[in-house]
Amino acid sequence: MSFPRELAQRIGGFDENFLGTAWGEEYDFSLRLKKQGYVILYNPFASIFHLNTQTGGVKNRSRFNEKTVYCRGHNLTYLITKTFWGNGLCCFLFFYTWNNYFLKKITFR
Repeated sequence: MSFPRELAQRIGGFDENFLGTAWGEEYDFSLRLKKQGYVILYNPFASIFHLNTQTGGVKNRSRFNEKTVYCRGHNLTYLITKTFWGNGLCCFLFFYTWNNYFLKKITFR
């Protein structure tokens, strides 16, 4: 994505509450832009060159390590809560997750 700095600052910049590789941050940013009445255009000819460096970055990009799974779960929950709180989607996701992941893992003795 590419936006003028002033535009990004006008809508509050990127939300720093996203963790890890900030999965979902661009979607949140785009939703806030659209809510303010801006139009997002796709340029198929745009390109970017990433700096390949030995320092910095997110280090481990494994999709299944503990930190990555936690951060992605946090970011998805945060994004849904922030964006769709009023329509009942959060309640459904909470009970679905609780039932399918936590209750099934608890053993009663």
